[in-house]
Amino acid sequence: VRKNLPCTLEELYTGAQRRLRIKRNIRVGGKMTTDEKILTIPVKPGWKAGPKVKFPGDGDEMPDGRFQDLEFIIEETPHKTFTRDGDN
Repeated sequence: VRKNLPCTLEELYTGAQRRLRIKRNIRVGGKMTTDEKILTIPVKPGWKAGPKVKFPGDGDEMPDGRFQDLEFIIEETPHKTFTRDGDN
């Protein structure tokens, strides 16, 4: 499963730890139920839009018992004053 993770220009410049609460479907005793989990996504200083952060096995449980992988794609949200030009 791929999701975009919007980050501000400040977060991409200085780095950040983004915490996301996810809900996933898992099988407990033969019945599907919802489980909540908190993921910490490290945003490293100097990143541009495009890096992918992968969490293997943290997605929904599939019918065959395997869990989906989650992948977050870093994207830059527009800043009201500044624009990024390459590494500047």
